[in-house]
Amino acid sequence: MRGIPDMNGKTYEIGRIEILADKIFINSVLGFVKSVLECQNLDENDIKKLLLSTEEACLNVVEHAYEWGEKGKYSVFVNEKADKIVIGVEDKGLPIDFADIDKSDKKGLGMTLMKGFADEIKIMNLGKNGKRIEIIKNKKFTHITEINEDKMISEDIPRADDVPILKMMEETDVIKLSRCVYRSYGYSYAGEALYYPEKIISLMKDGLLKSCVAISKDGEVVGHLALIFDSPGELIAETGQAVVDPRYRGHKLFEKMKLFLVEKFKNNMKGFYSESVTIHPYTQRGNISIGAHETGFQLGYIPHELNFRNIGETKKDRQTAAIFYLKINNDEKKRIFVPDRHIDIIKAIYKRADIDRDFYKGYENAEISHSVISVEIKKDWGQGYIKVIKYGEDFLNHVRYRLRELILKNVICIYIDLPLDKAHADNYYEELEKMGFFFSAIYPCAAKGDILRYQFINSEKLDKNQIIIFSDFGKKLFEYVWREYENSNNYLEG
Repeated sequence: MRGIPDMNGKTYEIGRIEILADKIFINSVLGFVKSVLECQNLDENDIKKLLLSTEEACLNVVEHAYEWGEKGKYSVFVNEKADKIVIGVEDKGLPIDFADIDKSDKKGLGMTLMKGFADEIKIMNLGKNGKRIEIIKNKKFTHITEINEDKMISEDIPRADDVPILKMMEETDVIKLSRCVYRSYGYSYAGEALYYPEKIISLMKDGLLKSCVAISKDGEVVGHLALIFDSPGELIAETGQAVVDPRYRGHKLFEKMKLFLVEKFKNNMKGFYSESVTIHPYTQRGNISIGAHETGFQLGYIPHELNFRNIGETKKDRQTAAIFYLKINNDEKKRIFVPDRHIDIIKAIYKRADIDRDFYKGYENAEISHSVISVEIKKDWGQGYIKVIKYGEDFLNHVRYRLRELILKNVICIYIDLPLDKAHADNYYEELEKMGFFFSAIYPCAAKGDILRYQFINSEKLDKNQIIIFSDFGKKLFEYVWREYENSNNYLEG
């Protein structure tokens, strides 16, 4: 849940090849990858760079994944997602030693080369399923200014008095939505997908985005609120991309659009998440007015470049986001494992959100030797996400490596999402806090189970005086998170 579409839900595998881990076959693999990439509307230079990265990843498997004389195999696949092309190289050879990667590059990973030629590189241990290197290239989309270069609308137009009509967004509304984003934010909106109509349409077709729009009497989109899904058909969604034309502020469009979505999906959804800015109280107040409640705060979450037109002075520091959950239907009662030190505030969050849970404490050994963890970086937002899928014996070493990697990449806000349905987490809460992570939020009823989110702030000073909290419970919860932040250790100095 991030307030912007992560576009990782629906994946299409275009092609896959499995081959012996021998150098003589690498050219065949590259020929297969090249033929697939040439059908993906990539320019020649991008294809060359991706092939170099793929070659380096394949060489790593051939030279280091298997013992001398061992006849191992590996697979190479090409996937298409809503906004990116992913080349994956998988093998079931020796697991990656994260501590060894940290010391040198002599094992042939060629990370510097691969990172230089791709938008993102992911390395994952998959437990008994081996390991995977993903080479990721973002697709190119047409920016709204390339479609219509005229200035969208004057900022001096007075407030409108007509009452907009609410409806679900259709493809014909998408360009009008991009114009509405410009009127509200200029070109500062950090979720830049909204400036690319083709990208929005792709998300809609994949079932990852369903939006309510407010239409003025002149047929313009003057308000927008989206349901963002991690994958199609989920019972939990995030409401985000809340945009209201400056001329229509004061019409309570945010509340109306959210209630519209609640009514539309009340029979087949458990609830909605949302993230409210704290530079002003308006969206917080709107959430509370329809029955949503705070479940946490993400400090420094929003880039300082985000500019709200006609809402006070632009702030230079990164902004904090309040996390809200709106219950629509009951969730089945579950058992969760939470850290003792935070048990009181966590129980208060669940009680406030009217969600029934059994709180347990348990210590269990990890089921597998190697953890399964994914890492995602949002460059524009300065955010990194460490998502725990399975706990393994190497969990803490794995997290230390990933944290150090994100710090060195100058990622400002680093989050780790810990599943609360596994007793193994009790072994790690204290050690994570020693690294500098601190309590940030609870995501009850998340798509894959309840989540505890810890946060790490990397070399960024935050100004508490710029943060406005609307509700009394929100103020109590924020003070708790802020106190944890102030008491957190600095990993680089530790």
